[in-house]
Amino acid sequence: MASENPFDQFEKVLLATLPGTSTQEISPDDRLADLGLNSLLLVQLVVQIEEEFGINMPDETLTEETFHSVDTLWSTVSAVRQSRPQVG
Repeated sequence: MASENPFDQFEKVLLATLPGTSTQEISPDDRLADLGLNSLLLVQLVVQIEEEFGINMPDETLTEETFHSVDTLWSTVSAVRQSRPQVG
């Protein structure tokens, strides 16, 4: 949905993907591992983010630091959205 706030879109992806977010409010400081992120869900999360935002996450962004917290992941997604041409 074009009129939706980008962070709201991001939050919806997290809520749909991470098991620890189904009934709680997401805080920027929340550690993604505490919300249930594991290696299998990480792949699913990246795919969902790429589809939702029409971007490709560069390999160099797929680091432990990027996936540390809600804030670090959102910062990376925002930077990719601003610096990369959109796909799709």
